[in-house]
Amino acid sequence: MNNNIVSPTDLQLNDETVVQIKRVSKATTGGRRMRFNCIVVVGDGNGHVGVGLGKANEVASAVNKAKEVAKKRIFKTKIFCDTADINEIKRLQTFPDNHQFFGNFIEQWRQIGNAVPPLLAYYIGQSFRNYLSTLEQETPVITYQSRLELPDLSTT
Repeated sequence: MNNNIVSPTDLQLNDETVVQIKRVSKATTGGRRMRFNCIVVVGDGNGHVGVGLGKANEVASAVNKAKEVAKKRIFKTKIFCDTADINEIKRLQTFPDNHQFFGNFIEQWRQIGNAVPPLLAYYIGQSFRNYLSTLEQETPVITYQSRLELPDLSTT
């Protein structure tokens, strides 16, 4: 037996997700026979996952059979990517907690991804100002003189 299989009695399984339901037909001499295949995944949210396949004449029976098979075949796996909350991503991007992004979940992710974080924008602006100030000291600024005479507003 595989060493990765974990006993289901030790775990508190929280999630049961139906991944796929398929209608399968078999051609017989009396017509077509319809059955259902179902794939279910169960887990505890800490890297313990079970996958099961159930087959039955009705969808509910196929789902129940798949759940039972999945609970018997639980194994330990690594968690590669955990979905973060919008507020956690905002904090990583140095946005304040009261900053609002609008729209559904995907639109908020796009707004955060396309936005320049406030601290990064501040430091970019600061370095750009420093660069411009060094240019002003080194080279004279060439100004364009127009033909129109503009009044001097500094004296008024």
